[in-house]
Amino acid sequence: MLLKSIATQQPTVMVDVGGKERKYTPDVLVTWRSDVEWPYGSQTVAFEVKPFAILRDKHYSLAPKLRAARQVLKEIGIGFRVITDRSIETPRLVNARKMIEARSYRPKDEWYNAASEVFRWRQEPFELVELENVLLRAGARPFEAQEFIWHWVSRGFIECDLNRPVTGTTKCLWWTMLVLQGMPRHEEDARD
Repeated sequence: MLLKSIATQQPTVMVDVGGKERKYTPDVLVTWRSDVEWPYGSQTVAFEVKPFAILRDKHYSLAPKLRAARQVLKEIGIGFRVITDRSIETPRLVNARKMIEARSYRPKDEWYNAASEVFRWRQEPFELVELENVLLRAGARPFEAQEFIWHWVSRGFIECDLNRPVTGTTKCLWWTMLVLQGMPRHEEDARD
């Protein structure tokens, strides 16, 4: 699926809420097109964005309007979704923000060398706290060790599951093992 268009605050439609005619305008309107345009074409979805607390607290007043909007939009070929801060604020987004912040960080060579010495040929996954301890012993301060870790995660030199919160117990692999695991057996033996 490829993004075709995105617009805010459109279209405005008239909806019937408890016998009263009211205007409704979704927050975002997104159109995707299929990789294979024919016979699938495009799909357009309107998104209503609300904080979860507001949906919870005002459910009885919001639900009829949102149901009516869903029905009217469906009749004109537009899908409808309600999303909240809970669906947007995911561990992957939190991790992405940390990687963006650390991407320009420049760790000291001696920290990289110390970490590489311990982890470069290690085939089994390690916990991030192990890497942090190596960095601390090499002279990094705790905040510098964290910046180093996020920098190397953002550069792809440390691989871990970014769909989960990244903590000290997160299992990771050092980049050399990622490369070697993708090599045929004879190439792996040739590295010695």
